[in-house]
Amino acid sequence: MATIQPTTLERLTKLRYNQVISTLAGDYTGFRNASKEFASIAVKDFEIAKQVKGPVVQNVPLFSKTGMKMAKVLFLNLFRKKTADEKTLAQLYEKFLLEKKFLK
Repeated sequence: MATIQPTTLERLTKLRYNQVISTLAGDYTGFRNASKEFASIAVKDFEIAKQVKGPVVQNVPLFSKTGMKMAKVLFLNLFRKKTADEKTLAQLYEKFLLEKKFLK
């Protein structure tokens, strides 16, 4: 197994953090840019991307300021046209989950 380059892992962790913070702040453009950049790097190094953990958001009520901001960002993301890297990353992740579930 190859050694992990700390720069790639740190960059992916920072992008995942930016995705979560942008969602909480209601900043859709920041979320979108972080998602695109995360996908482009993660497709190249999927093994490293599987190890990235983002911050955990505790229960946020939907009908609060933060909850409404999060809902807005997630709703806009639902209808956003995904890039080729994002589609590829989703397929890789689905394949990984199936392997994890059925090939123990």
